[in-house]
Amino acid sequence: MTSIIKVCGGVTCGKNLAQYTFFRAAKELGLDEKLGGTTSDDKITLQKCACMGKCAKGPIVKIQQSGNTKFHEKVTSVGMGQIIKTLKKQKKKQ
Repeated sequence: MTSIIKVCGGVTCGKNLAQYTFFRAAKELGLDEKLGGTTSDDKITLQKCACMGKCAKGPIVKIQQSGNTKFHEKVTSVGMGQIIKTLKKQKKKQ
C-alpha cells in the first residue's frame, strides 16, 4: 500500500519555509524537487497541497498510510528527513 505525504503549500507555511521541507522529501525519495511524484517502487507518494488550516503550526506535513492520517507540525527540512527515514523503515518491513 502506498503512503502519501502531503506538504502544505499555503501562504503561511510558505513563509515558514515549507518549500525546503518539500525539497528535502523529494531529494530523500529520489523525486522531482518541484513536482514530487511516486517512488519507483510505488510505496511512497509526495504531493504539495493547499492550506490545511493549521497555519500557526506550519509547515504542516500530512501522512496518509493504511487508512490512518497523521499530521506533523512545524516540520523543518531536518524533521522531514527523519520522517522519510521512518517511513522507509516501515515500508521495508511490509
